[in-house]
Amino acid sequence: MSRRHARCSVVGCKDDHKSLHRVPAAEDRRAAWIDFIFEGQVPATVGKNLLVCARHFKTDCFSNLGQYTAELAGKLFLNEGALPTLRGVPADERHAIASVQLPATRDIGCQTEPPQRRSVGTQLSLKTLHSHYRSAAVQATVSCKNFGTSTGPFTHSLPLQRPRSIKQPYKRPRLEQEEFEEEEDSLEGCSILASQGLEATYDSEDSVTALTESTVMSDAESTSKHEIRKYIVYETCLMELFDVCAVCKCVCAVKTKRLGTFISVEQLCEYCEYSRIWKSQPLLDNTPAGNLQLSAAVYISGASFFKLQRVFKAMHLQIFLSDTFRRHARMFIEPAIVHKWKNSQELMLQQLSEESKVILCGDMRADSPGHCAKFGIYTMMALNTNTVVDLQLVQSNEVGGSSHMEQEGLKRSLELFGARGVTLDCIVTDSHPQIQRFLRENNITQFYDVWHMEKATPAFYKLEKALTKKTVLRDIAKLSPHHQTSSLDAFHALILQFAPKNVIYPYLGILCRHYLAALHYNENADRGQATTSSWDPIYSLSFPKTRKGECRAKPVKTEATFRYVDDLMDMIMENVFVDPSSYRAEILKMNIPPDPSSEYEHQNEEEAKFL
Repeated sequence: MSRRHARCSVVGCKDDHKSLHRVPAAEDRRAAWIDFIFEGQVPATVGKNLLVCARHFKTDCFSNLGQYTAELAGKLFLNEGALPTLRGVPADERHAIASVQLPATRDIGCQTEPPQRRSVGTQLSLKTLHSHYRSAAVQATVSCKNFGTSTGPFTHSLPLQRPRSIKQPYKRPRLEQEEFEEEEDSLEGCSILASQGLEATYDSEDSVTALTESTVMSDAESTSKHEIRKYIVYETCLMELFDVCAVCKCVCAVKTKRLGTFISVEQLCEYCEYSRIWKSQPLLDNTPAGNLQLSAAVYISGASFFKLQRVFKAMHLQIFLSDTFRRHARMFIEPAIVHKWKNSQELMLQQLSEESKVILCGDMRADSPGHCAKFGIYTMMALNTNTVVDLQLVQSNEVGGSSHMEQEGLKRSLELFGARGVTLDCIVTDSHPQIQRFLRENNITQFYDVWHMEKATPAFYKLEKALTKKTVLRDIAKLSPHHQTSSLDAFHALILQFAPKNVIYPYLGILCRHYLAALHYNENADRGQATTSSWDPIYSLSFPKTRKGECRAKPVKTEATFRYVDDLMDMIMENVFVDPSSYRAEILKMNIPPDPSSEYEHQNEEEAKFL
């Protein structure tokens, strides 16, 4: 792997060659390299950052020697299993290896001249003046000569003009060069980060790891397109890669084309007619992968596209329109969510059907308080496993008003459990009169949640009076002796993250967001309490307003996991996008009611102005 301002570790080698290769991590190859470096006299302790220059390899050890010599490649790639064998260079090898030397200041991150640098006077120590290096990993593809017409999405060629001036090779100021040499000597044997001029706070987890180029290429090929790391790149920094021709170093004509977060650059040299087209993202059937993945990430995480759009606008980050987001959701994301939930639910129902007695709890959550709700989602939870097993979305115009939505949701859930052969032992609910009557008529044992009983009945604050009421005495007899609906209330609170009540969604949109909330809850329902490194449980202090300053110690749970997000992202990018027909068919089978506003006759725009 090429490194600037580092030296060959081979004993007795004083070579200043810039093409250096790091000792491999594989034990067998590492032992052979170290034995060569120290001429068989390996010391007791060997540093991790040993480098061998290109002069110690035969020419047949390199896979791209010709391209490197022609300045069409920025690095020398070693063949798999290549070993250093040359200590004194034979005459027949000397010319070939010497020819691979490039100017000492060639930028390894791209095929253009590096930006101009200059040394300025400061009050800092000379050793604090580190230069900034561009990362060795870029999104540009390896370019090749093209003396014909460029191909790609651009349909017309650029006008040829008289060639402009050729940029001269850059020379590093002497002061800066000596400074790096002194620091290299003083930090010999330290971390490889120092040789790259990186700060002490550098986080290796957030950077390109120090691997050989062949390893980086193989990892990129095995990684899915949506799992590749992304970075924020400034337009001016990006266009520096295309300022000059990679062959003749003349200033090039450049044309760009943008589509949402995607940009493509067409570069044409007017002197030697070298051309290339570079794309910032892979294309999936002419759809930029980044656009689709951003839509999926926003939807699956429960975020708001319009808030994200404002964030992007504040940063001047490029993003697509809301219509594109809705098209992605309708065609790919929502079908994937429905498919994921149906498969997960089928497994849970299969497990419940094998149990002798199942205890459920149910409750409805409306999208707005009072009797003006448009949607009501009825949730059924299996209390033995603490998992959401069914969600029924009811629209108010399906049942003649929002006051009837809860009973309809319960009815649909019970029909589903009956069709799947689930034997119900009892159900825990609140004391809703319609629910009481419905369960009594269907001979289903019902218990009330204690908390609902307490907060619905203010008379409990006047115990003497409350205990004399017949209705209270009757309800107390039906309080649940074991299970309560607190877990269901926790799930309803979680729904706000995915479907806040102050946002209006269509029927399928709000249903999918509830499915996402259920998938998240089921994956993290049994999280344990977090502990310290010495296995002591962790608590946090809370100060509830009702306690008037009294604090309570609450257990802190372990971090939530998001495996369902990765599964959905894989499904959308690798399956649904490739063939959405089968997933869309699952949506078409659903009974989606018309919007309530469609039941009324609408005035035109002119009539509405005078209403």
